[in-house]
Amino acid sequence: MKHLLTGVAACALLAAAPRAAWGDDSVDYQTLVQVVHDAQSAWEADPADPDTSSYLADIASTLPTWTDVASTQRARLERAIEDLTRRARNASLELEDFWKLEGMIIDAKCCAEVRKLWRAAKGRDATRAQFEYVAALLDERAQAAKEHPDLRLMLQEGIKKLMRMYLSGEALPLAQTSTFDDAMVRSMLDRAVDWLENKAVERKATREQFEYVRDLMKDRARIWSEDLEFQALVERVQAEIDRLLDRALSSQAITRDEFMKLRELCLTRARGAVTEIGSIG
Repeated sequence: MKHLLTGVAACALLAAAPRAAWGDDSVDYQTLVQVVHDAQSAWEADPADPDTSSYLADIASTLPTWTDVASTQRARLERAIEDLTRRARNASLELEDFWKLEGMIIDAKCCAEVRKLWRAAKGRDATRAQFEYVAALLDERAQAAKEHPDLRLMLQEGIKKLMRMYLSGEALPLAQTSTFDDAMVRSMLDRAVDWLENKAVERKATREQFEYVRDLMKDRARIWSEDLEFQALVERVQAEIDRLLDRALSSQAITRDEFMKLRELCLTRARGAVTEIGSIG
């Protein structure tokens, strides 16, 4: 019951958030999420012959008008939609694919709102409502992507800590906000590697799923651009992804043990993350 009430409260907060505070979206992310839900319902009604292509086409045609997210995030969604559309034609979609797409949409919105929040905080213009809105988005994305409870709690506690600091009059040091941003990306990576591992072991992994993991590591590299040791780590991740991708595309068997190295590399904390928002693993 407590979990249900929390979810209801989060949804109410998201619905009530003033558009003027977050920018005038030409398309609202919740509209895209609803289309994903409709596509999932169509798939669940008849997995053998679902009519999902039209829903995916709707999202693809709408994405260019979603101007309130970073172009890199929008491009990743477009690539994911292309991949899902190809798989829909082959009747190879699975329930987890809809969860992943919904999670990616909410991730894009959440990342955009976090950037807005840090800009407002730097100018001392942020409000409690903005912090709470980001917290609600974090909760929504965790539910959509079936995120591990520990990761969900880590990010919730992290944004609450930063809100308390800011509202008490403290400045938010770059190290604090960068560490939080990195924790957000690592939670996405945890999900992405899980999805990729499951697909690869079943010999169903696609290039897009590998590229998504690669892109998330690039996000971490941008956060810690001055950390040379971390940049070297990213290069090791790139090489490991290339190795596993070559094997996957050649239909060679891949074991879960082989993904342990990739997971360890992807989730390693940067040396620049000197503040403790939380840890993964």
